[in-house]
Amino acid sequence: MTFELGNDLEIQAIWLYYGDGRTQAETAAILGVSRTSAANLLASARQKGLVTINLAPDLLSRVRTSRKLKKKFGLQSVHVVPIHPQDNPPEIRQKLARAAANLLNNRFAEETVVGVASGRTMAALGEEIPRHYHSNLQVIQVSGSSLGDAATSPEACTMQIASRLGAHGFNFLAPAVVTSPTLKDALLKEPTLQRHFERIRSCALVIFSIGELTANTTLAESDELTQAVLPEYLSSGAIAVIIGRFINHEGREVNGPLSGRQLAPELIDLLAIPERICVAGGAEKTEAIRAAIAGGYITHLIIDTISAAKLLESGS
Repeated sequence: MTFELGNDLEIQAIWLYYGDGRTQAETAAILGVSRTSAANLLASARQKGLVTINLAPDLLSRVRTSRKLKKKFGLQSVHVVPIHPQDNPPEIRQKLARAAANLLNNRFAEETVVGVASGRTMAALGEEIPRHYHSNLQVIQVSGSSLGDAATSPEACTMQIASRLGAHGFNFLAPAVVTSPTLKDALLKEPTLQRHFERIRSCALVIFSIGELTANTTLAESDELTQAVLPEYLSSGAIAVIIGRFINHEGREVNGPLSGRQLAPELIDLLAIPERICVAGGAEKTEAIRAAIAGGYITHLIIDTISAAKLLESGS
């Protein structure tokens, strides 16, 4: 077989698999490579944005569980992502991130200012977003910087997503937690931080995940959460952390050792953002998600089938 696409195996693999509808085995045989090599070529093409797969935006919101959750909790939309009971947390995060990237793809083109939180789920989202060029889009880091895992830090998540979208990224040039309330108050008077908080307040939507708090938690969404302070928050009724803020079952903020020292939007500021898109799943996060819903912090939810079922089983 001759090709008019040159000798680029990647392009040939794309054409055979997606254009001609060949299987991976058939694609490999035609190209004279192993099936693993063919799979790698196709995966590389997806990663580079040479191939994008667009599902109907409301596909995952049509299932019965989605409609039930939307009605029960008064959410604007719920998208339920199928997972396997044996999926581990990284696999669940990747599937949720893939669904979120697909569902948000058109939204990014419509909006001008988008807030982005941090954590492993947001890092996964950054890997899944197809490459685009949205010159008018601003991607804003909504919480202070941290010393945790470099790949999941607030600044890394913000710039990764901005880079994928061809957008302007704006980092939060201050730590997530400072040593004293006095220092926090002084920093908030700085023009640079004041302008950044103005950007956050101008967001049309914000994308975030939720960290669950249990006695076994060693590190949640914020690297400032240590075993030294965790018992105090748990004893005060905290069960989740959302953009650096600790909340109880009712979604109310819980005071603790970090209170008054956090450089992050107040929860009332989060509620003022019109659309608040939460991407979270895994059975261990169910109660944390329910607490965030109770506080009104979520307008749109992207969740997995198992966690969705547990939410429906729980009390309203």
